[in-house]
Amino acid sequence: MTRGGGGGPGPGVRGGGRGGGDVNRSFNRGHGGGGGGGLVVGRRYHGGVWYGTGGRRFWRGQWYPYGVGPCWLLTPIGYVWVC
Repeated sequence: MTRGGGGGPGPGVRGGGRGGGDVNRSFNRGHGGGGGGGLVVGRRYHGGVWYGTGGRRFWRGQWYPYGVGPCWLLTPIGYVWVC
């Protein structure tokens, strides 16, 4: 007599049952990807808004590159826009 008779793959085996094994179902849940430490572009951090590590912002008739000018504040996560 054998136990656990037929029926195909059971739980924990990819493609069968309800388990799904070690499939990562929590990917891309607001972690930011790319090694950014979970930062989200456009969200407020350290008293300013984080716009990523590049680009520029327009303020009072002038364009300011990333990290240059009076409106960029250096924080532990990089520069944030404070104007």
